[in-house]
Amino acid sequence: HFGHLVFLESVAKNIQEEAGDDCFIIIGLNSDKSAKKLKRPYSLINNYSERAYILSLFPFIDFIFSFDTVDFSKQILEISPTFYCKAANSESELNPKEFKALSDCGSTIRLIEPNPFYSTAKIIEKIKNA
Repeated sequence: HFGHLVFLESVAKNIQEEAGDDCFIIIGLNSDKSAKKLKRPYSLINNYSERAYILSLFPFIDFIFSFDTVDFSKQILEISPTFYCKAANSESELNPKEFKALSDCGSTIRLIEPNPFYSTAKIIEKIKNA
């Protein structure tokens, strides 16, 4: 949804300002399987292919991959990111394994405030009240 896109654009801008144009923006996108484990049952509106396609249209995103797990630490260790950005809200707290993996890689962790006016729950609420 719009809030995710604005968030990703903000992340890309912040990282490119600090790291320069030579950086790569890689998106680890939850597969449908892992998204269903993390989200409320009604909030997964678009499937993985739809979400990945939308993200692929943005020129600031260099690579997208899916993962089936709720724990992202294995992928962190494989990628070894310079920066790791995540929405700073209660639903997206780093678990201890992810934090350790990021520490082991020497990654800079950026928790970025999402726009509070855009969320899947609010979109669904708006539709129901229409």
